[in-house]
Amino acid sequence: IDLGVIGACSLGKICVGIMTWLLAFVAYLPKRSKGQRILTAAVFAFFSVASDDFAIGFPVIDALYTEEDMGIYITGNALVGSFLFVPLTIVGLAIGGALKGTEGQGSNYCRIFGRIMYDLATNPVLVMTCVGLLLKVILSNTNGDNME
Repeated sequence: IDLGVIGACSLGKICVGIMTWLLAFVAYLPKRSKGQRILTAAVFAFFSVASDDFAIGFPVIDALYTEEDMGIYITGNALVGSFLFVPLTIVGLAIGGALKGTEGQGSNYCRIFGRIMYDLATNPVLVMTCVGLLLKVILSNTNGDNME
């Protein structure tokens, strides 16, 4: 497997996501509050990079590469999407929600930060991502042959 291929696909998605986020934040109904603009920009950016890699990717890859099995690259791109883009979107939604929830109450940055951290710590997607990474690190030296 060539990780450069997965990296190139991910870099393209990152560029599109950043450009979409910036354009949505700056240009889409700019008179709204900052929290609402961050929420909208996070959703727009996620939708610009979210794709059904398996449903769209397999027919295209099978048509282009009939001799080689390139499905591993589709799986790699789906993993990057789940591991990178979903958590980043959740962080953006938490920040936007915290800022939107404190509108009219002044800028108490400690309160906003506390709300963001609470939202992130109680989000099941982020918790399970961290648990999965921790288990991968802990169990990386074990051999599955001993399990019965």
